[in-house]
Amino acid sequence: MKVEYSSDLKKEYEGYMKVKQNIAEMKGEFGAIKGHFNKIRENLDHMDEKLNHIYSLAEKCLEQEMEADKKNKQVS
Repeated sequence: MKVEYSSDLKKEYEGYMKVKQNIAEMKGEFGAIKGHFNKIRENLDHMDEKLNHIYSLAEKCLEQEMEADKKNKQVS
């Protein structure tokens, strides 16, 4: 026995399936976006580490210059 569905029910089901497909596609796109943001975060963390290293080197240079200035003043 074959069951006949009303055209309204068919349209509603097709609409539901389309929405379900759109949600699945959006989840995939959001996953890709999340991956891009994670990569950006990794790059920013790496840049932060490099900047901290540069800042540390600059502090050491400044300390060495200040010590050299003190020694020059003592010699003079």
